[in-house]
Amino acid sequence: MFENLFSKMRSVLKKSTVETLCMVLVPLMVLLAAGSCEKPGISSSGGEKEDADSNFSLQGTSWKLVGIVDVQADTLKIFESNIDDSVSFTITFNEDSTISGWGNCNEFYGFYETDANNNIYFRELMKTAVFCHHYDEEELYGEFLYKVRFFSIGENELKLYKDKQNYLLYKPYKY
Repeated sequence: MFENLFSKMRSVLKKSTVETLCMVLVPLMVLLAAGSCEKPGISSSGGEKEDADSNFSLQGTSWKLVGIVDVQADTLKIFESNIDDSVSFTITFNEDSTISGWGNCNEFYGFYETDANNNIYFRELMKTAVFCHHYDEEELYGEFLYKVRFFSIGENELKLYKDKQNYLLYKPYKY
C-alpha cells in the first residue's frame, strides 16, 4: 500500500519538479538577460551606481572615514586622530534625515537630503568648538562634507563624492 503511494508521489514530484524548474528558470533567464543590458559604472548624476548586493544602507549605518581619495592623483589621504580613534572621523545617517558624527575632536550635527539618483545635500552643519592638534585635518574634513554632492554604497564601503575625482571613503563601523 505504501509502496504504491510512494510511487505515485515520486511520479507527481518528478513532473512537478520539471514544471517548477521551467516556470522558475525561464523567467529568471529573461531577467538576467534584461539586467545585463544596463552598463555598470557611473550613473547619470556622476556617482557610481549602488551595489545591489550591499548589506549596508545609508540610513542606520555608522561609517568610519578611511580617507580622502583623489582618483586623478591616485592618492588616499589618511587623517591622524587626537581623541579615541573609535569615534574620530565618523558619520551616521539617521532615518529622520539628520546626521551626526565626529571630526578629529569635535562632534557635528546637521541635516541631509538624498534623491533617487544618489545625489546628497548636507545643510545646517554645526559642530562643537574644541581646539586640538591636527585641527587643520578636521577643518578639511568639514569643508569637504559641505561640498559633497553624490554618494555610492558598494560592498562594505560608502563613498561621498565632492566631484568625480575626489571622495570621502568610509567603512561600516560599530561603536
